[in-house]
Amino acid sequence: MLAAVVALPLYATTSVGSVETNLLTAYLQLGFIGLLIPEMAREARFSLTSSPTLRLATFLLLITIVGWMLNFIPVSERSRSIVYAVQPFFLAAAIGWFRAVEGRGLRFIFWVKLLSVLGALLVLAHFLAILPESASKLAIKSDPPIYRHLRHLNYDLAMIFALSFIYWVAYSRLSQSLNLSLFALLGFVSVWSAGRGQFLSMGVFLFLVLAFRVRSPLEPALRKPLLAFLAGGAAVFLTDATYLLNNTWEYSSDLGSLNRVSASRLHIWAQSLQQVGHSWMFGFGPDGFLHWWITASSANLVQPHNFIVQWLMEFGVIGTAGLMLCLGSLMLLCIRILRRRHEDTPTAIIAALLISTVAFALVDGNFYHSIPFTMTLLLSAYVIVKSTKISTHGIQSKSA
Repeated sequence: MLAAVVALPLYATTSVGSVETNLLTAYLQLGFIGLLIPEMAREARFSLTSSPTLRLATFLLLITIVGWMLNFIPVSERSRSIVYAVQPFFLAAAIGWFRAVEGRGLRFIFWVKLLSVLGALLVLAHFLAILPESASKLAIKSDPPIYRHLRHLNYDLAMIFALSFIYWVAYSRLSQSLNLSLFALLGFVSVWSAGRGQFLSMGVFLFLVLAFRVRSPLEPALRKPLLAFLAGGAAVFLTDATYLLNNTWEYSSDLGSLNRVSASRLHIWAQSLQQVGHSWMFGFGPDGFLHWWITASSANLVQPHNFIVQWLMEFGVIGTAGLMLCLGSLMLLCIRILRRRHEDTPTAIIAALLISTVAFALVDGNFYHSIPFTMTLLLSAYVIVKSTKISTHGIQSKSA
């Protein structure tokens, strides 16, 4: 069931849009939850009773829901409402699952994600191979045969890049040559796709790993895979595969227009924040940005490419405060993990990955689209499990 949650939504993008993909993912998540109801209930009960922060966040979100009702926002008519309602229970179920399967769970998720992404790359390669010579290859950027937009591929590439280090450093299931080949492939596809948000995310990830764990054996262990990644990226310039890079450079170097450099994000954010002022307390409900943007513009956008703007549009100041409390607690936990020299390498790598994902979400839709958000929740569940333990009296937090 969890393999379906991770892999099927990716391939659903070949025929349906992002909104429908998000809803499909929610239904698959419900199936996973249904198989783990006792574990989910135990974890949810423990979290609420042990965390004042979570109780306050829940209270603020309940106030927001009441505000939606008072403002006659048609929450029940929006599929995003189902998506949001499922996520807390999915996270609790994932925590229970990780607690049961322990280290095997992380390896399972890595392989499912890796194989599904490799399959998607084959679809993209086939599309380019059969593309008529008269057609522009730039079409693959905004209208690829899978992922709906090529930038969505960059979400997965950033995840696989970080998770692959776990296999390189901590596990020996992959041969060295096969692992280095994977990093070379990731380097080639990453440079070919020219995703600036992905490189921001990977830069933050590498900085955190090296800054917090520079005295550990992890630093020299990163050299070979990083060199393989760079070699794969350099290979793009030896082929005719620089058309996406050239297109990105065209507007990235136009310093006369910061909005153009930001790929119109500055305009989107400014317009969205101006709209927030009309309902700043409770927002406009689930998919508030989408429903406003449809009437405000003819552009095909479902999210504002910034999770804070997205939350303010949907949840207003009160609900966003509740969500930021949860996110802030998770980030503090990740920082504590990175600062512990005795922490195991996989947990440290995932902690760095989660922080880098938040940085990515400041400029893209990682927290809107279900494919990257599902992975974010699963990895958050892993980190939470590693920070707690089971005793004869139930679940307890680990001591610092």
